[in-house]
Amino acid sequence: TNIGHEHLEFLCDLDGVEEAETVLFRYTAGDGGTLFVNTDDHRLSVAAGDFENKICYGSAPSVNRFWPEKVVLDRRGRTSFRLCSQRGCVDLTLNFAGRHNVHNAVAAASVGDVFRVPLTSIASGLESLVPEEGWKRLERIDAGDVRIFNDTYNANPDSVTMAMKTVCEMPCSGRRVLVLGDMLELGSVSADEHRRIGELAVKLPFDALFTYGESSALACRAAGPKCRGHFSSHAHLLEALKAFLAAHDVLLLKGSRGMRLERIAEGLRDMSFS
Repeated sequence: TNIGHEHLEFLCDLDGVEEAETVLFRYTAGDGGTLFVNTDDHRLSVAAGDFENKICYGSAPSVNRFWPEKVVLDRRGRTSFRLCSQRGCVDLTLNFAGRHNVHNAVAAASVGDVFRVPLTSIASGLESLVPEEGWKRLERIDAGDVRIFNDTYNANPDSVTMAMKTVCEMPCSGRRVLVLGDMLELGSVSADEHRRIGELAVKLPFDALFTYGESSALACRAAGPKCRGHFSSHAHLLEALKAFLAAHDVLLLKGSRGMRLERIAEGLRDMSFS
């Protein structure tokens, strides 16, 4: 659904990612198929070009078959929104955390519409979906009065940015805390991207940043005093979090799968904070 900063160690840059991810565009165009194009992604829009048999979706009603309106996140990170098309609108709530899942839902609706699935059936189908255990799942854990969002399946600059913004959109009466592990497979842009995430943590309403891993030390330095510590062991990081967290805080754990930050989530799961 988009061209993002992923697998850059192997694909070099966004041009390489685009080349790899639009292979299906070129195949479909030559095979008489239908393209589903996210018009919010400029690279995808350009790649689709003048291909006649395409269905567009995105945020602008004027150029898309489906678009979302009135997106709101609740305390669990779930998104409620109005799914609109040229045939009308319907309200729904997804069981997935994160604003980015709205775009995925709009893409799915576009496919369903081609197969003449009624709008109400599309909405009920989307609402019935639940996250698959352990697969790209933003897991919510309640540790007493602390909400923990365990998003440790993978990490690249785009997914980290989206997760951070998602947590900052959620209602929170305590502090927002980010634990960042290394984003792997970024190649030559790794240092710059880790620094950028540290700078973003300063700009967004996070109260504290903790980092883990070699590259994330750059994020810690970029965040200045907002970074409360950099760690090279899970045990030391876990102890620091146990001492720091308090009731009503929201904690986001985000890092590549190889950083094993889910161990931190498990270590905090049965805690009670006051």
